[in-house]
Amino acid sequence: MQGAGFSQTQVWAMCTDHPALLGRNWTSDTNVEKLQFLTCLLGLTLDDIAARPRLLAYSVSGHLGPRVWFMYQTGAIEAPNTIMTSGLFSFINYSRVLFNERDCWEFLRQHMQLSVETIAAHQDLLLTSLPDRLAPRWQLLSSMADARAAFKAEDHLTALATLSDQDFEQMFQANETSK
Repeated sequence: MQGAGFSQTQVWAMCTDHPALLGRNWTSDTNVEKLQFLTCLLGLTLDDIAARPRLLAYSVSGHLGPRVWFMYQTGAIEAPNTIMTSGLFSFINYSRVLFNERDCWEFLRQHMQLSVETIAAHQDLLLTSLPDRLAPRWQLLSSMADARAAFKAEDHLTALATLSDQDFEQMFQANETSK
């Protein structure tokens, strides 16, 4: 790893945080490609990478690349090298399920008409099941917004994703009785 440019202190800290890095051949094409992807395409510095050593465990073709490409294609980031400043860098670590279900991002952006900034502020929305939780709850909130001009569905985004079904139902039953 020192041959890739990391200091001895960085290597020690990275391997302490993620011991699987010890067994890697850092001169292999795969690892050279990974470092080039992280530094050249994403614009990360070696310090950025050293602070997030788990990035080195991910595949460029199977994990990092598809997520960055998805965020770029959907307009979440302006360019791959803006991911660090977008507020969405943490989504690189999320599971494959999230990024195989592109419908969730499209639902948030197109149907709910949320801005990238709003989604970044409510990142838990992206981890919510679209058919089981997000879509039905949004429909309920939207109908309440249509019924009462003072009610804004956007003000309840955290409830969409984080409340249990029982708490969500109680919250909005109480809201209905207060009309």
